[in-house]
Amino acid sequence: MSDPSVTRNRSTDPRTSSPAPKWLDLRRIIGVQLAFYGILLAVYGLIARPTTASTRWNMDFYWGLVVCLVGAVFLLASLRPPRTED
Repeated sequence: MSDPSVTRNRSTDPRTSSPAPKWLDLRRIIGVQLAFYGILLAVYGLIARPTTASTRWNMDFYWGLVVCLVGAVFLLASLRPPRTED
């Protein structure tokens, strides 16, 4: 029989307990939201073509691409496993 002070309870040990679900990663949630809003803004910029007198380029379309790119960076960062301190 093993000594109870040496054995660890698997449900309370943070090193052996099951990790949080992958979809619960905050980077993934933010990435999906930013990508969705970026696509929505870019499509709006393509359909409505809202240009102003001060700018001759379609701000909604280009900012939609920028927001979508930031969302993609967050999604790529969510693929990396979180760092663990040993």
